[in-house]
Amino acid sequence: MSTFWTALKRGIAAAGKGDGKSSFTVEGKPVVCPHCKNREFAEGTAHLDMTFIGLGWADRSAHTLVCSRCGRIEWYLNTPQRIEEQ
Repeated sequence: MSTFWTALKRGIAAAGKGDGKSSFTVEGKPVVCPHCKNREFAEGTAHLDMTFIGLGWADRSAHTLVCSRCGRIEWYLNTPQRIEEQ
């Protein structure tokens, strides 16, 4: 199995084991699922392996937010900020 798919599966599994669902912002804007308009997500990470296209120097990690309602995965290079509940 490719490194990409292995990392993706690990990221999704980690999201499921997190602190549960929360709301987030990225660059000051609230994250809303574009599919179902939900605002609660599970947080995770995934490694982006760029060596297969000759860009090993560009390997990075991405932050993932998995919608708690429909399961859509949103990917971010910038770190999502958890909105603390009042």
